[in-house]
Amino acid sequence: MTIAAGFRCYDGLLLASDTLYSGGANNTYGEKIWVLRANDPAVVFAGSGTVGPLTRARDEIERRIKPGMSFQRTLDTIDAALLKVDRKFPARDGWPHVQALVAIRAEGHSRLYQNVPRETALSPVDAAHVCIGQEALGNYFAESLFREGMVLEWAEIVAAYLVANCKQFASGFCGGETHLAVVPSKEGSSAFVKTDQRYMQELESYLFGIGHALRAVLPGGSPAMSATAATLKARAKFIIEAIDQAETDSYLLPHEEADGEA
Repeated sequence: MTIAAGFRCYDGLLLASDTLYSGGANNTYGEKIWVLRANDPAVVFAGSGTVGPLTRARDEIERRIKPGMSFQRTLDTIDAALLKVDRKFPARDGWPHVQALVAIRAEGHSRLYQNVPRETALSPVDAAHVCIGQEALGNYFAESLFREGMVLEWAEIVAAYLVANCKQFASGFCGGETHLAVVPSKEGSSAFVKTDQRYMQELESYLFGIGHALRAVLPGGSPAMSATAATLKARAKFIIEAIDQAETDSYLLPHEEADGEA
């Protein structure tokens, strides 16, 4: 099990994943998201599954993708590679051993694909986002926070927060590091992976404080261990009023105020 998520952004495609391989005799850690070609065409592959089938699919796709392939040829080539791996590792209970999430950019077009139950071939993702592995949990955070048309810079915050929460609430099934892969929509730009965990922590911290606010307005346990109902309701009112003000007011940083006065 894992969490892998994809987002269709204004200026490109974004993929995110954890690094825990669970479900075997022992949990192991490793990459689950790879740039198989950085450009011409750009192909990023992520997936959910056991180590063997997943890495075999990665290697098979990487071996077959060639420079200058058209979009359709690239897609057909990936389908053929996944079918070969599926024949070596037959599906269980309708699910292929490799749940694939693929981002492709070629000939000026960018698109996300995934394979679905009882299907080895890739299907286009028409929604603004998609999650595989811990699908229900991932989709909860994606649907709550991501907006179609969001730029990559802000989508990275959503993606890192999503993966962090899956690691927290699906512990044992998701874990390890958070990795992000970026496929800019600009033709000629290269796809790349971000793995710096200090950077991931910075992204996560942007929303964690807001998440903690929910605990401030609910009882902490038994009546003796919690603030009074009046205090909790006062906190909730204060936070709601602050949010309302934040949505209607414009805020300037000190250096922006100085620039405006000049």
